[in-house]
Amino acid sequence: MVKLNIISLVAIALAATSSFSLAQDIPIPVPPPQRRPQPSTPLQQQRLQVEQIQSEAEAEIEKLLTSEQQTQYRQARRSGNNILDSLDTIESLSDNQKTKINRIVRTASERILNLTRRRESR
Repeated sequence: MVKLNIISLVAIALAATSSFSLAQDIPIPVPPPQRRPQPSTPLQQQRLQVEQIQSEAEAEIEKLLTSEQQTQYRQARRSGNNILDSLDTIESLSDNQKTKINRIVRTASERILNLTRRRESR
């Protein structure tokens, strides 16, 4: 009788172990965590708007450049220069290009300044 109980216990243990290892091999589907959009602070919103204005201005400026000038500009940007310093590295900008670039930079600066003024007036 004791022998039968030991054999039964061993059989149960083996069955439980094998079914446990099988259960580990089958991944349990877990739904991905739902991301809730983080509420943006006014400062974060303003920062995004400034980045958007800068990005638009930079795209407009690049359209005015020749392919060689674009290469010079992009190399300067990759080196860590800001937009204006990068423009200074470009050789042979025409007067027409300089005028248009100044207009683009001035307009972008005014838009950014208006954003900060609106924020300060709140």
